Amino acid sequence: FGRRVSDEPLLPFIREQSARCRAGEPGSACVLRDRAGPAVAGLACWRPDPLWSSTVILDLYCHPAWWHRTPDLLRSLATPPGLSVVAYADTTHGAKRTALAAAGFIPSGVLPRSLPAAPGGPAIDVAIFSRTATALAS
Repeated sequence: FGRRVSDEPLLPFIREQSARCRAGEPGSACVLRDRAGPAVAGLACWRPDPLWSSTVILDLYCHPAWWHRTPDLLRSLATPPGLSVVAYADTTHGAKRTALAAAGFIPSGVLPRSLPAAPGGPAIDVAIFSRTATALAS
């Protein structure tokens, strides 16, 4: 009910990043920007997995014209040492799957018909990728 600010869901994340910065810790998010302007071309961030304490979940998005720059984005994103990293991709999203494989992620399974592609739409298969590393750059 009532009004909502469009960036309200991101505020806790922004506060967390600010706290990490103040504490001298590396951030858990990186942004890929177009040098020709202020546009955000890609975003990568990790968060602890709520079920497995030794795992973080990587969220990765790029504008369709910028997937080729994903390696630059992932090299800038350090993950906590010694933790496994898990990422998910629509099985038909070739650019994302290629980017994850190029960053050393290994296809680890498929969740069949587990996510609707659009509200009320048919469910799609989701690929699981994993990597054990101290940083995505290694």
